Amino acid sequence: MVESGQNELTNTRHVFRLLVLYRWLSLIPAILSLAASRDGALTRTAGALLAAALINLLITLLPAQLNAIVRLWPWLLISDLLFCAALAGLTGGWNTPYYLYALSPLLAAAFFFEMRGALVSAAGLAAFFVAAGLWSAPPDQNGLRLVAQGVGFFLIAGAFRYATTLLARL
Repeated sequence: MVESGQNELTNTRHVFRLLVLYRWLSLIPAILSLAASRDGALTRTAGALLAAALINLLITLLPAQLNAIVRLWPWLLISDLLFCAALAGLTGGWNTPYYLYALSPLLAAAFFFEMRGALVSAAGLAAFFVAAGLWSAPPDQNGLRLVAQGVGFFLIAGAFRYATTLLARL
């Protein structure tokens, strides 16, 4: 029985490390957008990338503490969802290079809080993402893109939850 609990803890650590790695890799589109930024948006784009990198660094350096805090107070994931929406609002609305980055709190919610957490966080992010797109309102905002991204939030969260359920059964 102790070995089973130890295996679960090890699997949890591995999945959490993969979530952190995903979060770092999801910054690649943002880095590429920085290279393509025009003078007017360069400061905003660089600031958004710096903020995202600092958050990632915090998560990387304090994984056990943050893991425990989020498990104790799940509503704190809202701050991550709001942060991702703010990044979207500052960097192109629905055309943001932070779309992949915005999926990271959905993956964490699905992992920590099962299907309910996955669906609630997907609904919250969809609402925040719509607001961010409407707030930034560049002329090329595309409603079809928004629908695809919103559906993607739910599909990704649900699929990741299903995959972690299968992992737990193994």
